[in-house]
Amino acid sequence: MSHDHHEATGPMDGGFARPNPMLWLNEEQATGVFLNPSADGLSLIGVPEPMRRKRIMIDANAEATPFLRRTLAAIRDALSAAAADGRGAAFNIAGMTADERAMLLDALGDGDVSAVAGDDPLWQATETALTGVWHVRGTNAAGAIIRQFIEVAPVPGCVGEVVRMLGRHMPNLPAVPPQGVMNALPVLAEIAERADGWAPGTPNHVINFTLLPMTPEDMDFLMGALGRIPLTIVSGGYGTSRIIGTAVRNVFGVQYLNSTGQVILDTIEVGDVPASALAAREDFEDSAQRLGEIMEAYL
Repeated sequence: MSHDHHEATGPMDGGFARPNPMLWLNEEQATGVFLNPSADGLSLIGVPEPMRRKRIMIDANAEATPFLRRTLAAIRDALSAAAADGRGAAFNIAGMTADERAMLLDALGDGDVSAVAGDDPLWQATETALTGVWHVRGTNAAGAIIRQFIEVAPVPGCVGEVVRMLGRHMPNLPAVPPQGVMNALPVLAEIAERADGWAPGTPNHVINFTLLPMTPEDMDFLMGALGRIPLTIVSGGYGTSRIIGTAVRNVFGVQYLNSTGQVILDTIEVGDVPASALAAREDFEDSAQRLGEIMEAYL
């Protein structure tokens, strides 16, 4: 991952172009439940691009201001607190000067996880090189930035907010399945039961579609019942995973892709935000130590 110094660009489309954007674009070539099988193998239907930052030239004579030093120290302290008790914290950076913000983002670096959530406001979050430290930006319908901050959290708070606000119960399912539907109804009944009975702290329940004999009609019916909300989390690193929020509360589509962009595992997870997007307490401890070392070298 590049550690270039960037700043957020303009608004991104948080809407969906199709009535049911979970459907494949070219069904006959589909390789994953939620995947648009484009040339690069990574594009998801209805998913905005992650937040992009353009290169900023930092004044060669610029020095770390007291405000920048205090902000970095506060982020380090918040990481230590999160390692101890899991609490998160947010630090407003909208009021920083361009040089201060560029130096802050340069010190924090770029990570491998990004999230896009909501519509108005549209929330975009990119994890920094320090696991559990997120650069978060919110824009309104006109594309104007309404909030910009650094957040210390397992996953940005906007993700949970969108899940709570837009998630619903599973819709009533027909007693008799539509023509061609063979296995979707029992799978959806299992998802509904697990989603309604899930409680914080309970392990996620995973349904692996590569192990299920599902017809195209099954998948069409299943995706229509689950629906979509504007929530996508992309995790890179050694592999790539894509987490897609469904309209059924506590139900997520999760894909794992290999280095060539092919889906190697296509699943539904019922429960909390899938672990592939979360920072653990030991991550906070490691990030606090690394940030202290960065401050000594950088400042």
